Amino acid sequence: MIHNFVMGMFLNGTELLQQTLFLDPNAYNLEPSTAVERNANVVLFDIVFRMGLTAFYGGLADKIGRKKVLVAGYAVIFLAYMLFPIYTYGFESMFPWYYIARFAYVNGSAMLFILPFIADFVDNRSKGKAMGLNTIFLSVGYLVSTSLIKSFTLAEYQIQNSYFIFGGIILGTGIAYSFMVKGGNTYYKTSREQRTALLDKPD
Repeated sequence: MIHNFVMGMFLNGTELLQQTLFLDPNAYNLEPSTAVERNANVVLFDIVFRMGLTAFYGGLADKIGRKKVLVAGYAVIFLAYMLFPIYTYGFESMFPWYYIARFAYVNGSAMLFILPFIADFVDNRSKGKAMGLNTIFLSVGYLVSTSLIKSFTLAEYQIQNSYFIFGGIILGTGIAYSFMVKGGNTYYKTSREQRTALLDKPD
């Protein structure tokens, strides 16, 4: 549930901050109509690459364990948040620099999308209830991120400060709850008998 809460925060927060960044006259000096078009193009870029990366990271989580992929995902997302306001580092052109930062974010978010915590830790008889609770926590993450970014805007924070603060919150929350995730054995580290039992386990 906490996993879905944090995912809701960064999924919604990333898009809200990106719209603010593209409309910031101190950033890329885009006309409003151009900013909307660029925003849509970046979102499409995100979706296409994430579709290809989720299968790879899903297999990786099976091989090396959920917790390692979880921690790596949050670390990469934090790195992306540090790079999003890249124009403040002297890179005035959006392409390719902003897209490089967004590609880092795509990798981090793909790592977190594929973690099957319900399949791993929830009894078959309770998975429907768990999915319902996860959806609630995902929605709460959206609400919290919207409130935070609204408060940043009202306080007239510079966009890079908004990214740094929000990225720190995501990283801190993600790493904190990763300690509660059981490492466990990966599928490939179990014995042949255990793997057979897992495959033959009835729903």
